[in-house]
Amino acid sequence: MLNSVFMLFTIAFFTGLSIVFTTRPGLLADENGLYENIQLALIALAFVLALVNALSHKQRKLIYISTGFALLSVAFFLRELELRDTDFPSWLIYIASPSGSAVITTLLFLPFIVYSLRHFLFAWQSARCFLKTQYFWMMLLAAGFLFAGGVFDREWITDEYGLFFEEFFEAAGYYTLVWALFKMTPQQRAHDSRIYRKTRDYRCFD
Repeated sequence: MLNSVFMLFTIAFFTGLSIVFTTRPGLLADENGLYENIQLALIALAFVLALVNALSHKQRKLIYISTGFALLSVAFFLRELELRDTDFPSWLIYIASPSGSAVITTLLFLPFIVYSLRHFLFAWQSARCFLKTQYFWMMLLAAGFLFAGGVFDREWITDEYGLFFEEFFEAAGYYTLVWALFKMTPQQRAHDSRIYRKTRDYRCFD
C-alpha cells in the first residue's frame, strides 16, 4: 500500500513540476527558488529517515549503513544551503559557504571514518551486504541523477534551460535517496522480506 502511495506521489510530484516549468520556468530554477527549497526539504527528510533507521534497526550492519547516510544527508544539506546576501549571522553564513561546509562535513565524518578503519572487517562486510541489496541500486540511481545535475552545473553541456535541468536532476536524485531510505525502514524491510523472502537481500544484514 505504502509503495503504491509513494509511486503515485512521485508521478504527481514530477508531473506538477513539469507543468510549472512549461508556464514559469524561472520560478523553479532561480536562486533560492522552488527547486532549491524542495531539495532542502527532501534532504532534511532523508536525514530524518536515515536517523530513524539508525536508531530503530537492531542489526549492526544496518545501523552502520544508516549512520553513514545520515552524515551524507547533512553534507548534502550544507552543500545546497545558500545564505549569501541574507541577514543571517556571519557564523551561520560561513557554515553554509563552501569552505565552512567542508570543515563541518570533515568534522562529522571523521569519527565515522576512524570507526570504519578500526573495525575494517565489519565495515567491509556491511558494504558487501549493502551492494547485494535493492537499496544499492536505488542509491546508484540517485547518484546518477546527481551526476547529471553536476554536468549542467559545471556547464559541460550548455543549454538554454541548463539551470532548470541542473535543479531538476538534483531534485530527482534527492527524491530517490528519500525513497531508498524509506525502503530501508524496519517496517518496510519486514514487508518486503515477506514478499521477496527468496531473495538474498534480507538475510545478509542479520
